[in-house]
Amino acid sequence: MRTLLLACGNTLRGDDAAAHAVLALIAPTEYHATRAVQQFTPELAAEVARFSRVVFIDADAESKAVRIEPLNSVPRNLKSLGPALTHTATAEEVVALASALFGFSGQAFVCRIPAQHFDAGEAPAPDVLEFAREAASQIAGLI
Repeated sequence: MRTLLLACGNTLRGDDAAAHAVLALIAPTEYHATRAVQQFTPELAAEVARFSRVVFIDADAESKAVRIEPLNSVPRNLKSLGPALTHTATAEEVVALASALFGFSGQAFVCRIPAQHFDAGEAPAPDVLEFAREAASQIAGLI
């Protein structure tokens, strides 16, 4: 099963770089590819559709622990997306687009990394880097 690990975050905004730190710990192989972006966008749908599984990785100010959650209730058609899309999208919207436009029928997960500080110019906090190591370990177990 080919997996796409898709990290989201701004490396110039403190803990928002957590997902990029996760990717730095997981080398691409023939079984999984890695991609780092500043935000999830609708344009990612075509890339997601080329894989049988995708893991969206992102810093989350609401999380207290690293967690990987399946995206089970993703709308599988464009009519259920609601308001018009913009240049930013949620993981669920990217999967819905991949399904509706490109036939994606694979597994989708979101890995949430606890984060608190998103100030410009700061490096991720040491505890966030520890959460990134834990997330990399959990993702390695998944793939």
